[in-house]
Formats: sequence, structure tokens, C-alpha cells
Amino acid sequence: MANQLLINTISGNYKILKVLGQGRYGQVVKCFKRDTKETVAVKVLKRRYSQYRDKREVSMLEKLRCLDPDKSNIVRCHEWFHRIDRTFMVFEMLDISLHEYMYQRKPYPLPLNGIRTIIKDVRIPDRK
Repeated sequence: MANQLLINTISGNYKILKVLGQGRYGQVVKCFKRDTKETVAVKVLKRRYSQYRDKREVSMLEKLRCLDPDKSNIVRCHEWFHRIDRTFMVFEMLDISLHEYMYQRKPYPLPLNGIRTIIKDVRIPDRK
């Protein structure tokens, strides 16, 4: 019931297809975005976490948005919005999450070259 209440606060522009995962800070749901007719992943932050954390995460997304997602291999964040005391972050839908990829590799860790690629791609260049 609590899960349903969490995801029912999303905009009418999104049709919820299924819950992809749930964590300490909220849920990620697979949605159909009606106006663009695309499938997206929407991260719904829980109410009980402070606006400071919400703002910090949105600030990080703003910094990552300056990178070219095709060159940096970073998931595209289409938009975010606040509604009914919650923050929603809309991302492109990927085939698999990094968490799922790591889980599938068990018991083998990521190869060093893979880790280097991830770290290199996440580094945000200095602004001049």
C-alpha cells in the first residue's frame, strides 16, 4: 500500500508500467511518457528525506548535464520536477542498471579497465 501511495503522486503525463527497484531514498519506476510516447525510468524520492538531499542530487544532475552523454556514457536525465512534496527525476530507460550488471557478474568483480572507464566518464571537467 505504501508503495502505491509513493508512485501515485506522479504527474498524469506518466503511465506507470512497473516498479524497477526500491531503496533507502525512494523508488525507480518504469513509465510510459504520454506526450513523447517513450519509455522512461522515473526516480521518486521519498518524502521523509530532506530538501537538502533533493537539492544536492538535482545539483549533481545539473553538473552531469553539461557532459555529452554519448561521449561520457552517462545516463540521460530528461527532466526533474517537484510535486506534492516529492522530487521526481526522469531518466532514459536503460537495458540494465550498473547494480544488475554487477550482480550478474557474481562472483567476478568488474575488470579494472571497466572500473577505469566508469570513473573517467563520471569525472566532471573543471569549468573555466
